[in-house]
Amino acid sequence: MAEVSRAPVTRVVRGTGAEGMGEHAIRLHEPIHSPDTLRYPVEFPFEWCHKGIFIAKLEKLSEEELGELAEKNNGTKNNSICALCGESKELEYRKESGNVSHLICEDCAVRYVQKALALQSRETG
Repeated sequence: MAEVSRAPVTRVVRGTGAEGMGEHAIRLHEPIHSPDTLRYPVEFPFEWCHKGIFIAKLEKLSEEELGELAEKNNGTKNNSICALCGESKELEYRKESGNVSHLICEDCAVRYVQKALALQSRETG
């Protein structure tokens, strides 16, 4: 019987040496309120489609969902970790892509939308 092994998970796209799309879209060292903020105003919910293909949807969590999340984390040693930046922050947004849903912080949500809008404008412009 063949032996099954798992390859390590990396953030690099195989064979290209380039960063994955998620990492490229979210740069922690870039300020949120950059000059692009005026060019690309951020509104939620945000849906990103490319040539008729759904890429991602970002939306603000409802007050009920925020309450459930706060109650779940209250009194535990576990902190809320943003799925994009990996930092312990208050999670206020949901990012859905395909069949996967992640909770993310406001900084990452705003940055993601700004980068997506910038990419869309390059495609059309």
